[in-house]
Amino acid sequence: MTRSTAPEAPEAPEAPEAPEALKVSPLESNSLKASTSALVLVGVAAFASMMSMRACDSILPLLAKEFAVSPGVAAQTMSAFAIAYGALQFFYGPLGDRLGKLRVMSVAVAVCALANLMIALSPSLELMTLGRAAAGIGGAGIIPLSIALVGDSFEYEHRQQALSRLMIVTITGLIAGQWIGGLIAEWAGWRALFLGLAAGFLAIALPLHRVTRHQSSHTASLSDISGVSNPHPTMMRQIQRLIRLRWARRVLAVVAIEGGFAFATLSFIPVFLHDEFGLSITWAGAVMALFGLGGLVYTGFSKALIRTLGERGMAIVGGCAVGAAMGLVAFGPSWEWAAAGCLLGGGGLYMMHNTLQANASQLLPQIRGTSVSLFAACFFIGQSVGVAVEAWAIDHGAAREVFVAAMIALPLLGLWFGQGLRVRDAWQLADGVHDEHRAH
Repeated sequence: MTRSTAPEAPEAPEAPEAPEALKVSPLESNSLKASTSALVLVGVAAFASMMSMRACDSILPLLAKEFAVSPGVAAQTMSAFAIAYGALQFFYGPLGDRLGKLRVMSVAVAVCALANLMIALSPSLELMTLGRAAAGIGGAGIIPLSIALVGDSFEYEHRQQALSRLMIVTITGLIAGQWIGGLIAEWAGWRALFLGLAAGFLAIALPLHRVTRHQSSHTASLSDISGVSNPHPTMMRQIQRLIRLRWARRVLAVVAIEGGFAFATLSFIPVFLHDEFGLSITWAGAVMALFGLGGLVYTGFSKALIRTLGERGMAIVGGCAVGAAMGLVAFGPSWEWAAAGCLLGGGGLYMMHNTLQANASQLLPQIRGTSVSLFAACFFIGQSVGVAVEAWAIDHGAAREVFVAAMIALPLLGLWFGQGLRVRDAWQLADGVHDEHRAH
C-alpha cells in the first residue's frame, strides 16, 4: 500500500480529516467534522438510489404480463434509467464541484421522490419508461457525488476501504431492490414498490434540505462538506482535461465495458431463472440478491484482500471470479448452480469495481466531482448499451449466449485493467498529474 503525501494524516480511517493535499481551510475542516448527520443521510440516500436503480430487475415478467409485451421490451424501463443516469453525469459532476456536492444531492433526492411517484401512477409502459428516465435523472446526482465526497475526505491509502464501506450501503440497496422489491411487487403489486420508494426519497429529502440550509448559514462560500470551494473551468474544459490523460482513458474504457458485460447481464438473471427453471419472481430475485450478498462478503474482508492482493490482484482475481460466475449461470443444470455463481460473482465483481472506483476518485483530484461523474457516465452508457443489445438477444432466443459472452469478456477485462495498473504511475507522471499513488 502507498501512503498519502499529507504531512499530518490521521492514522485511524474511521474519522479522518480532509487530506492536506486538498488545501482545506480551517473553516472547511470544521464543517467536515460537523457533518456526521449529513454523511448518514448521504448513506441512506445512496441505499434508496441503488434500490430504485435495480427495482425493475425482478419484476420484468410482471411488467411484460401487465402491459402485454415481451420481457425484452419491458427492459426499456431499465435502459431509460441507465441512459438518463449516464447522460446527466456530465452535468452533476461539474455542478457539484461548483455549487457543493451535498447541496446538489439534496435536489437530486427530491427529483427521485417525484419520479417514483410518477412511475407508480403510470397507466402505460411508455409513461412508466418516462418516469424511469426521470428517476435516472435524479439518481445520477446521488451515488457518484457520494463517491466524490469520500474521495475528498479520505487520503488514498484509506480511500478504498472507505469506499468499501459506502459499498456496503449500496449493495444492501441492490439486494433490497432485487429481492425485497420483487417480494413487494409479487404480493402487493409493482405500483406499491414505487410508491414506497417515493415515500422513502421524500423522507430523506426533507432532513437533507435542512442540513444543507444549516450548513449554508455557517459558511461564507458555496463549499460543501468536502471542503471543495475552488473556482473551476467550464464543464467541457474539465472533461477535455480528463480524457487527455492516458490513465483516465483506460479507467473510463474499463468501467464502460464492465457496465455492458457485467452489470447489464445481471439484470437478466431473474428472467433467465424464471424461464429456464420455473422459479417464482420472489425466488428468482432472492437468487439474484446473492450477488449483493457476495459483495457484502467482500466488504467484510476488503482490508485483508487489498493488503494481500494489491490493486492488480484485485482486478485480475475479481474479473476471473465474475467470469466463472457467468459460466455457472449459463451452464448450471439447476438453479442452485446459478445461486452459487451469484454468490461468487458478487464478491469478484465488487473486488474489481471497488478498485475502479478508488482509481476514478484520483484521476484528477482538483476536479474530483467531475472525474467521478464522468466515470459513472461511462459506466451507465456501457450498461444501457449492454441492456439494449442483450434484451434483443434474449428476445431472439439467445439468453444463454448472453451469459457466455460475459463469461469470456470479464476475465480478459480484469487482465487488461491489471496491466494498466502496472503502468499507471508512469503514465500519470508523464502526464504531469500529482498522484497520491506514488506518495513516498
